[in-house]
Amino acid sequence: MKYSSYVLFFKALSNRVRLSILDSLMSGEKSVSEICSLTGLEQSRASHNLRILSTWGFIKSKRKGKKVIYSLDRKNITPIMEAAATYLDKHEVKLCTCGILKGEKTCKHLRLKNG
Repeated sequence: MKYSSYVLFFKALSNRVRLSILDSLMSGEKSVSEICSLTGLEQSRASHNLRILSTWGFIKSKRKGKKVIYSLDRKNITPIMEAAATYLDKHEVKLCTCGILKGEKTCKHLRLKNG
């Protein structure tokens, strides 16, 4: 298994801006202005991250008149987003309160020390 590729993949998903964009596209295709309206992002920041997500293959884009319309890669990315939501339904409290994940030295759930 190529762990370095997995690390890069999950690192790409660990960015709040990119996650908010992916989440906004879960309900269907949208233009940059629609994404900005849903996420509260400035257009330049949204466009920059849309370009990144498109280059990495997380989303697709197509021209519709003067607008560019974005959509999720429904075959590959949508199932990952849905699986993450299902996982978080069960484990969100533990993840959100884990000291190690927040950069602290210990985690009360794991009884482990960081480092």
